[in-house]
Amino acid sequence: GEIITHKKSRAYKIGNAFMLAWPYANLKIMSSYDFPLSQDWLGPPTNGNGDTKDVTINPDDTCRNGWICEHRWRQIYNMARFRNVANGQSVRNWWDNGSNQIAFSRGNKAFVAINNDDYGMDVTLQTGMPAGQYCDIISGNKVNGSC
Repeated sequence: GEIITHKKSRAYKIGNAFMLAWPYANLKIMSSYDFPLSQDWLGPPTNGNGDTKDVTINPDDTCRNGWICEHRWRQIYNMARFRNVANGQSVRNWWDNGSNQIAFSRGNKAFVAINNDDYGMDVTLQTGMPAGQYCDIISGNKVNGSC
């Protein structure tokens, strides 16, 4: 029964990756501001006169000034793209290790592997994807045609 928030970013990113990879529901991606867990009643960041602070964007596209902007996290926006590419494709090639590692394809359009164990995922998997080279969009972006 734990609520996953941006404060535990690894778990939050894994949860969003699964949510965006699985073909279910109409989704909403959270984009929020920081607040102390002991004061969850606080509103958005404000300046000295009570006006809401502007969202300030960093060079890496993340936010500052008290804003989190989870929708700008590479892992989140790339998985939103994954969901769009995989739209209409069924789940295939399911694999799990019986613990905290899973993998599956969405037809022959997309494949995801998720590891929530404390050790590496060293397994050969059937992806269902056409032969070729693919980018790990969770760990990085495709830039100038390269991963």
